[in-house]
Amino acid sequence: MKKLIIFLLALFFCSNILFSSNLKINSHFPDVYLNGKYLTKCEKEYLGLPQNVDKFKITQIPSTYKVIEFINIYCFACQKQAPDFNKFFENIKNQKNIKVLGIAIGNSINEIKIFKGKFHIKFPIIPDEKFKVYESIGGTRTPFTIILKNNKVVYGHLSVIENYNELYAVLLDKKTFNKIIQKAKYHPKPLEPNFVISKIKPKFKKIEDVKVYKNYYKVYADGKIFYVVPVS
Repeated sequence: MKKLIIFLLALFFCSNILFSSNLKINSHFPDVYLNGKYLTKCEKEYLGLPQNVDKFKITQIPSTYKVIEFINIYCFACQKQAPDFNKFFENIKNQKNIKVLGIAIGNSINEIKIFKGKFHIKFPIIPDEKFKVYESIGGTRTPFTIILKNNKVVYGHLSVIENYNELYAVLLDKKTFNKIIQKAKYHPKPLEPNFVISKIKPKFKKIEDVKVYKNYYKVYADGKIFYVVPVS
């Protein structure tokens, strides 16, 4: 009997191009200035930036991981995602090696204030009113979430996030991950057999059948039996 564990993490099934022509897995965030003029004192302290900063680059934020959330305040999907993203931020805000930053494409600071007030958003959001950051990443739809590790892209997700465990798995060590997801109310949807087949297909020449069980999939492939365990 053979056992094959397929880790269906974001990095496994994300395409190399993350819905943005200039951002790919292992690529650096563009060397572009971000607008820090309207960050509050507390927000600058949280990001680790000097209090007199008016503009800054992503590399100036002294953390291993940076979660960048591209939004537009009039985007219905961004509004839909706001409450769950708030919970996500609350769960990781005390992790010193992780910082969260929102970038509002095409929005003014006044529009951002209205958006933050309406959805009770606590993480910093900066304006990209003249689309300079938007153009530097090659354009994107919103919401668009990326994770940088040491300023390289290691994760990307376009549209509303359904399973925050994907982000936690990238950002956290096992102990912290388990502690957070035990209290979090995010329950990933069951995977469809066809989805599982599409992800493991490159590993086999022929897949005869997939049987669905509670926590794993029994796969008959290449004349052998494998047990596929999706962990995230």
